[in-house]
Amino acid sequence: MLLKLVTAAVLTLSSWGSAEALPADTVPQRIISLAPTITETVFALGAESKLIAVTTYCKYPPEASKLPHLGGLFDTSLEKLLSLKPDLVIMLDSHAGLKSKLDALNIRTLSVANESIDEIFHSIAAIGKSIDRSDRARLLVQRIESEISDLLQNQLNAEDYKALVVVDSNAGPAVSSAYAAGTETFYDDVLHKLRLSNAAAAVRGYSSLSAEGLAALNPDVIIDISLSADTGHREQLASAWSKLSFLKAVRNNHVYLLRRDLSSFPGPRVAETIKVFSSIKAKVLGHAVNN
Repeated sequence: MLLKLVTAAVLTLSSWGSAEALPADTVPQRIISLAPTITETVFALGAESKLIAVTTYCKYPPEASKLPHLGGLFDTSLEKLLSLKPDLVIMLDSHAGLKSKLDALNIRTLSVANESIDEIFHSIAAIGKSIDRSDRARLLVQRIESEISDLLQNQLNAEDYKALVVVDSNAGPAVSSAYAAGTETFYDDVLHKLRLSNAAAAVRGYSSLSAEGLAALNPDVIIDISLSADTGHREQLASAWSKLSFLKAVRNNHVYLLRRDLSSFPGPRVAETIKVFSSIKAKVLGHAVNN
Protein backbone atom coordinates (compact mmCIF):
# COMPACT_ATOMS: atom_id res chain seq x y z
CA MET A 1 0.00 0.00 0.00
CA LEU A 2 2.88 2.34 0.83
CA LEU A 3 4.48 1.56 -2.53
CA LYS A 4 1.19 2.40 -4.22
CA LEU A 5 1.06 5.79 -2.49
CA VAL A 6 4.68 6.60 -3.35
CA THR A 7 4.18 5.52 -6.97
CA ALA A 8 1.03 7.63 -7.28
CA ALA A 9 2.84 10.66 -5.91
CA VAL A 10 5.77 10.21 -8.29
CA LEU A 11 3.40 9.93 -11.25
CA THR A 12 1.63 13.07 -10.08
CA LEU A 13 4.86 15.01 -9.80
CA SER A 14 6.20 13.84 -13.16
CA SER A 15 2.93 14.65 -14.92
CA TRP A 16 3.25 18.37 -14.22
CA GLY A 17 5.92 18.86 -16.83
CA SER A 18 8.45 21.68 -16.67
CA ALA A 19 7.79 24.56 -14.31
CA GLU A 20 7.74 27.26 -16.97
CA ALA A 21 6.77 30.71 -15.79
CA LEU A 22 3.45 32.09 -16.97
CA PRO A 23 3.52 35.18 -19.20
CA ALA A 24 3.41 38.24 -16.93
CA ASP A 25 0.11 39.44 -18.35
CA THR A 26 -1.62 36.14 -17.49
CA VAL A 27 -0.48 35.79 -13.86
CA PRO A 28 -3.53 36.50 -11.67
CA GLN A 29 -3.22 39.38 -9.22
CA ARG A 30 -6.71 39.34 -7.69
CA ILE A 31 -7.61 35.86 -6.47
CA ILE A 32 -10.78 34.72 -4.71
CA SER A 33 -10.83 31.42 -2.83
CA LEU A 34 -14.11 29.62 -2.19
CA ALA A 35 -12.90 26.88 0.19
CA PRO A 36 -10.65 26.70 3.27
CA THR A 37 -8.32 24.13 1.70
CA ILE A 38 -7.82 26.40 -1.31
CA THR A 39 -7.09 29.39 0.88
CA GLU A 40 -4.59 27.38 2.90
CA THR A 41 -2.90 26.19 -0.29
CA VAL A 42 -2.55 29.72 -1.65
CA PHE A 43 -0.93 30.76 1.64
CA ALA A 44 1.34 27.71 1.59
CA LEU A 45 2.47 28.67 -1.91
CA GLY A 46 3.36 32.20 -0.78
CA ALA A 47 0.71 33.98 -2.84
CA GLU A 48 -1.50 35.22 0.01
CA SER A 49 -0.93 38.86 -0.95
CA LYS A 50 -3.00 38.20 -4.08
CA LEU A 51 -6.05 36.94 -2.16
CA ILE A 52 -8.82 39.53 -2.13
CA ALA A 53 -11.67 37.48 -0.61
CA VAL A 54 -12.40 34.10 0.97
CA THR A 55 -15.26 32.28 2.73
CA THR A 56 -16.33 32.65 6.35
CA TYR A 57 -14.86 29.19 6.98
CA CYS A 58 -11.36 30.22 5.88
CA LYS A 59 -9.71 30.62 9.26
CA TYR A 60 -6.31 29.04 8.72
CA PRO A 61 -3.77 30.42 8.79
CA PRO A 62 -5.21 33.07 11.17
CA GLU A 63 -4.43 35.84 8.68
CA ALA A 64 -7.00 34.36 6.31
CA SER A 65 -9.89 35.26 8.62
CA LYS A 66 -9.02 38.94 8.23
CA LEU A 67 -9.78 38.91 4.50
CA PRO A 68 -13.20 39.99 3.13
CA HIS A 69 -15.81 37.20 3.21
CA LEU A 70 -18.15 36.22 0.39
CA GLY A 71 -20.36 33.91 2.44
CA GLY A 72 -20.10 30.24 3.36
CA LEU A 73 -19.09 27.31 1.21
CA PHE A 74 -22.22 27.26 -0.94
CA ASP A 75 -23.93 30.63 -0.47
CA THR A 76 -21.40 32.83 -2.21
CA SER A 77 -22.58 36.37 -2.83
CA LEU A 78 -22.27 36.63 -6.61
CA GLU A 79 -22.94 40.38 -6.53
CA LYS A 80 -20.12 40.98 -4.05
CA LEU A 81 -17.82 38.65 -5.94
CA LEU A 82 -18.33 40.55 -9.18
CA SER A 83 -17.81 43.90 -7.45
CA LEU A 84 -14.30 42.81 -6.42
CA LYS A 85 -13.29 42.27 -10.05
CA PRO A 86 -11.24 39.08 -9.58
CA ASP A 87 -8.99 37.76 -12.32
CA LEU A 88 -9.14 34.21 -10.90
CA VAL A 89 -11.73 32.43 -8.75
CA ILE A 90 -10.58 29.08 -7.35
CA MET A 91 -13.31 26.70 -6.22
CA LEU A 92 -14.16 23.07 -5.57
CA ASP A 93 -15.73 20.78 -8.16
CA SER A 94 -18.92 20.96 -6.10
CA HIS A 95 -19.27 24.64 -7.07
CA ALA A 96 -20.24 23.64 -10.62
CA GLY A 97 -23.33 25.87 -10.68
CA LEU A 98 -21.38 28.98 -9.73
CA LYS A 99 -18.62 28.08 -12.15
CA SER A 100 -21.11 28.04 -15.03
CA LYS A 101 -22.30 31.54 -14.10
CA LEU A 102 -18.76 32.90 -13.87
CA ASP A 103 -17.72 31.23 -17.11
CA ALA A 104 -20.66 32.91 -18.82
CA LEU A 105 -19.38 36.23 -17.51
CA ASN A 106 -15.87 35.49 -18.82
CA ILE A 107 -14.38 35.37 -15.33
CA ARG A 108 -11.45 32.98 -15.13
CA THR A 109 -12.05 30.02 -12.80
CA LEU A 110 -10.20 26.96 -11.58
CA SER A 111 -11.97 23.94 -10.07
CA VAL A 112 -10.12 21.45 -7.87
CA ALA A 113 -11.03 18.37 -5.82
CA ASN A 114 -9.79 17.11 -2.44
CA GLU A 115 -11.62 13.86 -1.68
CA SER A 116 -8.45 11.77 -1.71
CA ILE A 117 -4.77 12.26 -1.00
CA ASP A 118 -3.98 12.06 -4.72
CA GLU A 119 -6.60 14.72 -5.43
CA ILE A 120 -5.00 16.97 -2.81
CA PHE A 121 -1.67 16.58 -4.61
CA HIS A 122 -3.30 17.36 -7.96
CA SER A 123 -5.12 20.40 -6.57
CA ILE A 124 -1.91 21.84 -5.11
CA ALA A 125 -0.24 21.33 -8.49
CA ALA A 126 -3.11 22.92 -10.40
CA ILE A 127 -3.32 25.92 -8.07
CA GLY A 128 0.45 26.35 -8.21
CA LYS A 129 0.41 26.31 -12.01
CA SER A 130 -2.49 28.77 -12.22
CA ILE A 131 -0.81 31.36 -9.97
CA ASP A 132 2.75 30.90 -11.25
CA ARG A 133 3.96 28.94 -8.23
CA SER A 134 4.65 25.56 -9.85
CA ASP A 135 8.08 25.14 -8.27
CA ARG A 136 6.76 25.84 -4.79
CA ALA A 137 3.83 23.52 -5.39
CA ARG A 138 6.21 20.74 -6.41
CA LEU A 139 8.28 21.18 -3.24
CA LEU A 140 5.15 21.31 -1.07
CA VAL A 141 3.81 18.05 -2.49
CA GLN A 142 7.20 16.39 -2.10
CA ARG A 143 7.33 17.41 1.57
CA ILE A 144 3.78 16.21 2.27
CA GLU A 145 4.38 12.94 0.42
CA SER A 146 7.54 12.32 2.44
CA GLU A 147 5.72 13.00 5.72
CA ILE A 148 2.89 10.64 4.77
CA SER A 149 5.30 7.91 3.69
CA ASP A 150 7.04 8.10 7.08
CA LEU A 151 3.70 7.87 8.88
CA LEU A 152 2.63 4.83 6.90
CA GLN A 153 5.78 2.86 7.55
CA ASN A 154 5.14 -0.44 9.34
CA GLN A 155 1.40 0.10 9.79
CA LEU A 156 -0.23 -2.96 11.31
CA ASN A 157 -3.20 -4.43 9.49
CA ALA A 158 -6.28 -3.46 11.47
CA GLU A 159 -8.94 -4.14 8.85
CA ASP A 160 -10.92 -6.13 11.40
CA TYR A 161 -11.60 -2.84 13.18
CA LYS A 162 -14.43 -0.74 11.81
CA ALA A 163 -13.88 2.99 12.18
CA LEU A 164 -16.61 5.57 11.68
CA VAL A 165 -15.61 9.14 10.87
CA VAL A 166 -18.32 11.61 11.87
CA VAL A 167 -18.00 15.03 10.28
CA ASP A 168 -21.02 16.46 12.09
CA SER A 169 -23.02 15.16 15.03
CA ASN A 170 -26.48 16.33 16.03
CA ALA A 171 -25.76 16.29 19.72
CA GLY A 172 -28.31 17.37 22.27
CA PRO A 173 -28.46 15.37 25.49
CA ALA A 174 -27.59 12.41 23.24
CA VAL A 175 -26.41 12.01 19.65
CA SER A 176 -29.62 11.64 17.64
CA SER A 177 -27.91 11.49 14.25
CA ALA A 178 -24.45 11.65 12.77
CA TYR A 179 -23.22 12.81 9.37
CA ALA A 180 -20.61 10.21 8.45
CA ALA A 181 -17.98 9.76 5.75
CA GLY A 182 -18.57 6.84 3.42
CA THR A 183 -16.63 5.73 0.36
CA GLU A 184 -15.14 8.17 -2.17
CA THR A 185 -14.31 10.64 0.59
CA PHE A 186 -11.02 11.92 1.94
CA TYR A 187 -11.57 10.19 5.28
CA ASP A 188 -12.26 6.86 3.61
CA ASP A 189 -8.92 7.23 1.83
CA VAL A 190 -7.15 7.99 5.13
CA LEU A 191 -8.72 4.96 6.84
CA HIS A 192 -7.63 2.64 4.05
CA LYS A 193 -4.11 4.07 4.03
CA LEU A 194 -3.99 3.23 7.75
CA ARG A 195 -5.37 -0.26 7.05
CA LEU A 196 -8.58 0.32 8.97
CA SER A 197 -12.06 -0.57 7.67
CA ASN A 198 -14.62 2.15 7.09
CA ALA A 199 -17.74 1.27 9.07
CA ALA A 200 -19.78 3.30 6.54
CA ALA A 201 -18.39 1.47 3.52
CA ALA A 202 -21.91 0.82 2.23
CA VAL A 203 -22.48 4.57 1.90
CA ARG A 204 -21.14 6.65 -0.96
CA GLY A 205 -20.05 10.15 -0.03
CA TYR A 206 -21.42 11.67 3.16
CA SER A 207 -24.66 10.50 4.70
CA SER A 208 -26.77 11.15 7.80
CA LEU A 209 -27.15 8.18 10.11
CA SER A 210 -29.84 7.89 12.76
CA ALA A 211 -29.18 6.29 16.13
CA GLU A 212 -30.63 3.11 14.65
CA GLY A 213 -28.28 3.41 11.69
CA LEU A 214 -25.33 3.81 14.03
CA ALA A 215 -26.45 0.72 15.93
CA ALA A 216 -26.57 -1.28 12.69
CA LEU A 217 -22.98 -0.30 11.87
CA ASN A 218 -21.78 -0.74 15.47
CA PRO A 219 -18.25 0.61 14.84
CA ASP A 220 -15.25 -0.35 16.93
CA VAL A 221 -14.04 3.23 16.96
CA ILE A 222 -15.74 6.57 16.34
CA ILE A 223 -13.74 9.62 15.28
CA ASP A 224 -15.94 12.68 15.62
CA ILE A 225 -14.38 15.76 14.02
CA SER A 226 -17.24 18.13 14.81
CA LEU A 227 -15.75 19.48 18.03
CA SER A 228 -15.71 23.27 18.17
CA ALA A 229 -13.07 25.45 19.81
CA ASP A 230 -15.55 26.21 22.62
CA THR A 231 -14.05 24.75 25.79
CA GLY A 232 -17.44 23.53 27.01
CA HIS A 233 -18.28 21.69 23.81
CA ARG A 234 -15.96 18.75 24.49
CA GLU A 235 -17.75 17.86 27.71
CA GLN A 236 -21.15 18.29 26.07
CA LEU A 237 -20.25 16.14 23.06
CA ALA A 238 -18.60 13.44 25.16
CA SER A 239 -21.69 13.25 27.35
CA ALA A 240 -23.96 13.00 24.29
CA TRP A 241 -22.00 10.06 22.87
CA SER A 242 -21.91 8.32 26.26
CA LYS A 243 -25.70 7.94 26.08
CA LEU A 244 -25.28 5.55 23.13
CA SER A 245 -23.89 2.73 25.27
CA PHE A 246 -25.31 0.16 22.83
CA LEU A 247 -22.41 1.04 20.52
CA LYS A 248 -19.23 -1.00 20.89
CA ALA A 249 -17.05 2.10 20.46
CA VAL A 250 -18.84 3.85 23.32
CA ARG A 251 -18.68 0.85 25.66
CA ASN A 252 -14.94 0.44 25.04
CA ASN A 253 -14.19 4.17 25.39
CA HIS A 254 -13.13 4.46 21.77
CA VAL A 255 -14.91 7.67 20.86
CA TYR A 256 -12.36 10.31 19.91
CA LEU A 257 -13.30 13.97 19.57
CA LEU A 258 -11.25 16.15 17.23
CA ARG A 259 -11.60 19.85 16.60
CA ARG A 260 -13.31 20.68 13.34
CA ASP A 261 -10.97 23.55 12.51
CA LEU A 262 -7.94 21.27 12.77
CA SER A 263 -9.24 18.12 11.09
CA SER A 264 -12.04 18.80 8.63
CA PHE A 265 -10.34 20.58 5.74
CA PRO A 266 -8.17 18.20 3.69
CA GLY A 267 -5.31 20.14 2.14
CA PRO A 268 -1.67 20.98 2.88
CA ARG A 269 -2.03 19.69 6.47
CA VAL A 270 -3.16 16.24 5.35
CA ALA A 271 -0.13 14.58 6.97
CA GLU A 272 -1.16 16.04 10.34
CA THR A 273 -4.62 14.48 9.97
CA ILE A 274 -3.08 11.09 9.13
CA LYS A 275 -0.80 11.41 12.15
CA VAL A 276 -3.72 12.02 14.50
CA PHE A 277 -5.74 9.15 13.01
CA SER A 278 -2.69 6.89 13.27
CA SER A 279 -2.35 7.79 16.95
CA ILE A 280 -6.00 6.86 17.49
CA LYS A 281 -5.44 3.56 15.72
CA ALA A 282 -2.50 2.82 18.02
CA LYS A 283 -4.67 3.47 21.07
CA VAL A 284 -7.38 1.16 19.77
CA LEU A 285 -4.93 -1.63 19.03
CA GLY A 286 -3.22 -1.15 22.38
CA HIS A 287 -6.56 -1.43 24.14
CA ALA A 288 -7.32 -4.61 22.19
CA VAL A 289 -3.95 -6.16 23.09
CA ASN A 290 -4.23 -5.31 26.78
CA ASN A 291 -7.74 -6.69 27.07
